[in-house]
Amino acid sequence: MDQNSDVTSAFFLALVRPGLPHQKGETICTISETLYWQVAITTVACTAPKAIDVSENVKNALKQQGFTDVSVSDDTQATVVTLTGHVPGDHQKAAAESLAKSLAGNQVVSNQVAVLPPGEESTAKTVNSDLDKGIEKNLEASLLQNGVN
Repeated sequence: MDQNSDVTSAFFLALVRPGLPHQKGETICTISETLYWQVAITTVACTAPKAIDVSENVKNALKQQGFTDVSVSDDTQATVVTLTGHVPGDHQKAAAESLAKSLAGNQVVSNQVAVLPPGEESTAKTVNSDLDKGIEKNLEASLLQNGVN
């Protein structure tokens, strides 16, 4: 082992066993010093970095491309950019998602934009509502079948 390995090992032993003799009767850390370092390491290890809020950039880019009925929300803690609203076709929905992904960095883009074809908005809303109800019913049935209620 080299000297750095010895120092690292001694440091971690001091965190686990405060007051452990090191050399010639010396102790590496007192109990209070050890507690300080344990708290500091735990704080650093448990602090998840937040993602950068990209919602304004995505909103502006969508607006410039004519997506006026698409809204953007950004959950920087969960690193998710969510698109909602509606567009007239599948191509526009895919284009809005692609644009958002290009600006979202490492964040996930959740595309919840509804496709409402011109002249068929009412029918599309009914179909979407029926699909949502069907999904809810299937979930309830599955939960009941598996004894989760």
